[in-house]
Amino acid sequence: MRLLCISLGDSAMKRVLTLCLLLVLLIMPAHAVDFAEASFTEDDVQVTVWITANTPWYSPFSEEVNISLQVAPLAENITTITITEIVLTVQRGDPGGSMYTLVSVQIEEFSPAMSGAEYAAASASMILDGSITGTDCYFAVAVEGTYSNSTVEVPFQVSSPENFVGPFVIAAGLASPQLIVGLVIIAAATLCIIAGAYATKCPGRGSSRRKLLEE
Repeated sequence: MRLLCISLGDSAMKRVLTLCLLLVLLIMPAHAVDFAEASFTEDDVQVTVWITANTPWYSPFSEEVNISLQVAPLAENITTITITEIVLTVQRGDPGGSMYTLVSVQIEEFSPAMSGAEYAAASASMILDGSITGTDCYFAVAVEGTYSNSTVEVPFQVSSPENFVGPFVIAAGLASPQLIVGLVIIAAATLCIIAGAYATKCPGRGSSRRKLLEE
């Protein structure tokens, strides 16, 4: 019985230490991260993106993300470029790294459209909400607009890879079901430790019971 309590005590202590570490992370303020400049090219349109966000995130989350981008068509004799819409998503990399799960999405529409000659630039501040957790989360971007020369206007809609900018962590917050279950397990293990410690500190009670049974 004593060995069982000691074993349960070791397991519970590990869980308590894990919980304490999580609480420390939750108390610590998130730091603004300027992610490295990233670019992609699709359908002869090159997009360069800069993203700033406070990370890590804690689920359920509602976080502000600042995004700036430039769009430059690779075709020749372009006279006008416009950006009409930016779609910013958060994707979670699943085990294996080949599949991604959509975590959150936000759309910014520009009216009037953002325009330029050699390139068009746009910036937005978006609030992304969600409740999914993950250790390998990424930002992805899609851009919609048009470019034209002196005779024709060409619409475009281009998208980055799912793991475009990142990774960053979305951890379980205090309101998440995972943490609530963990707290219940820790409470149960702690009660077992207390009961075991009480039993070992009172050996006389067990001896008295044995004597009464023998009599």
